[in-house]
Amino acid sequence: MSLKKHLMLSISAIAAASVSPAFAQQAPEAEQAPQSSQPQLEDIIVTAQRTSQRLQEVPIAVSAVTAAGLESRGITSAFSLGNAVPGLQVTQTGTTTTPYLRGVGSNAANPNNEASVATYIDGFYIAAPYANALSFNNIDRIEVLKGPQGTLFGRNATGGVIQIVTRTPQHDPAMNFSLGYANYDTVSAAAYVTGGLTNTIAADVAVQYKNQGNGFGRDLTRGVDTYLGWEGSVRSKILWEPAEGTKVTIAGNYAEMKNDFLNYVFAPGSVGPDGVTTYEGRYNTSTDFQAESRTKTYGGSLTINQDVGFATLVSLTSRQIAKGLNQFDRDTTPLPLLSFFSPQRVKTFTQELQLNSNPGGPLQWTLGGFYFNNNAGYVPARLIGLAFGAPDAENDIQGVQKTKSVSVYGQATYEIVPRVNLTGGLRYTHEKIDVDWAAGAGTTSAPIIVAPVASADTKFNKMTWRAALDYEFVDNIHSYISYNRGIKSGGFDLLNPGGAPYRPEILDAFEAGLKSELFDRRLRLNISGFVYKYKDIQVAANPNGVIVTANGPRATIKGVDADFELAVTSGLRLSGGLGYTHGKFDRFPDAVVYGPDGSQVFDPDGSALDVTGNQTSRTPKFTANLGAIYTIETSAGKFGLSGSYYHNSGFYWDVDNRLRAPKYDLFGASISWTDTSGVFGVRLWGENLTDEAYHTQGVSGGSIGDTVVYGAPRTYGVTLTGRF
Repeated sequence: MSLKKHLMLSISAIAAASVSPAFAQQAPEAEQAPQSSQPQLEDIIVTAQRTSQRLQEVPIAVSAVTAAGLESRGITSAFSLGNAVPGLQVTQTGTTTTPYLRGVGSNAANPNNEASVATYIDGFYIAAPYANALSFNNIDRIEVLKGPQGTLFGRNATGGVIQIVTRTPQHDPAMNFSLGYANYDTVSAAAYVTGGLTNTIAADVAVQYKNQGNGFGRDLTRGVDTYLGWEGSVRSKILWEPAEGTKVTIAGNYAEMKNDFLNYVFAPGSVGPDGVTTYEGRYNTSTDFQAESRTKTYGGSLTINQDVGFATLVSLTSRQIAKGLNQFDRDTTPLPLLSFFSPQRVKTFTQELQLNSNPGGPLQWTLGGFYFNNNAGYVPARLIGLAFGAPDAENDIQGVQKTKSVSVYGQATYEIVPRVNLTGGLRYTHEKIDVDWAAGAGTTSAPIIVAPVASADTKFNKMTWRAALDYEFVDNIHSYISYNRGIKSGGFDLLNPGGAPYRPEILDAFEAGLKSELFDRRLRLNISGFVYKYKDIQVAANPNGVIVTANGPRATIKGVDADFELAVTSGLRLSGGLGYTHGKFDRFPDAVVYGPDGSQVFDPDGSALDVTGNQTSRTPKFTANLGAIYTIETSAGKFGLSGSYYHNSGFYWDVDNRLRAPKYDLFGASISWTDTSGVFGVRLWGENLTDEAYHTQGVSGGSIGDTVVYGAPRTYGVTLTGRF
């Protein structure tokens, strides 16, 4: 039976059961929920359509995780967010996280290569791909929107959107803090303070710090620890409400992160360029060059909400600067063959204006415009080693891309008849991209003159859209069908001077879903099925440490994902999700791929390899997660037990379907206690309790051979908390 038939039968079965007379009599109105004597689920309010709505009423596949949910599942950063969202696969490269959602993502790591799954904080777009490795400590909720977002969000995204919503300053004084210690001599601390400054002004500040003093492994050549890191951040908001209907929010942020997690090791059985198998274990290395990743981000934003009578006018202004560095021993051996040193800079300015209709009435609409100015590049990147003739030979490449984009958009939802809504949206984008390259060669012991070698430009105009129809069978049972088109911007390979630009990629998504709250709102069950038609996919190869991106392949990705939350008793909550995704290349006749010996692989006739029919990269067929939290009130305080489970069926790192990340299962658990006043608490926790080996990065072939980076081993610790 086809996927489409499976989906429609599943939706029909749930809908039929839901509208039976017995259930219809039990289903309460949302505002009547607190009157029930049975445990019930709380409403989750999201801004997936740039206005506040109940999660269950939004005709989009959205997974929302609240602050309490993040804590109970041990999710402390963007990297671990995939453990709670069906279909979300997050890989990590140093200080960079690379999200893939339902098989859609980007495998290039250039600073100008924006993610296919866009990240927003409080409505502001994060352009730098290495500025999204965020740690969470002042989060209200995180929303993951699945599928192309081609109308309402500032930058088009083919894969989806990760929207992080931070807390709003309050006038009532409040403070919470945490102090923690974990194995590998890891110290962490976080604090959040909010309060009123005047009758019209409230402010908050959130700070976070973490330092890992001992490494997961050792570099056996240099005799030092590997996998060390620290990070710190501060974020603040000032909320000013000078008059009724006017709200002004000024925000500032600063963050630093440093680690040496880019410790590539050879995949088991791989032979290195020195002719021997140099696999030393998951975390041990044998290199001649210190791996290090550093990121510094800072900036500010201004949000103005103004009631203009018939609508609300919103202005969002942001300036962000991100500075990064990735350096590592690319040959992964004690020999000075090829090392990579790449300082990066990204400067972003955005301005968005929205006009949102007031709630109520059969027609709801949003109009807007978005301006994006981004300057991203290497300053410069350095490739060092025998690959260029001598151990100290150095090639410097400086590539800087300037992107200016203007778009206008609109979306409207109209209630055709009671319980039936039609949504339509359009967006027009004009974009111009300029690039300048400079290069120089010499040795590491002498200054190198980097001189201009080439420049180029490209531009495009694209229309994207959304159409959706949603129907409410009965209270708390919603269904929808939708068709969306999204794009991801094109650009240039900054380490390939004079290279041709790659075009925008395009994704058409067809989706049907059902959102339900059953059994007197004790069970929330959402399911969606999708078919993606994906073309001009940007696929990157890595010859000699240089990223080269090409368009051309077409793919079809289809699947089903579901998530649930269940209030079993007043003290026991269960939640989880399941995702099935199948992606294959419908046409990809000229893929540039490399074998385990580092040489390019060709078809027997000498042409580039045809990988038509192969699975799309980084697309696990099955992902699943399950979480449970049990709390009990006693005369000695409140005790809590929680557990989490995540399964990934494995995936191929590249389009040749050769180097595979094996399947893995992650388990976590915690036990907590809070005193009777609710002020002080302590939490004992553990992650990856079975010490599972799993990959966070993998590179097949290139000029080196197959290399991988492993995720964190078993970690455990204790955290003290306070709330005032």
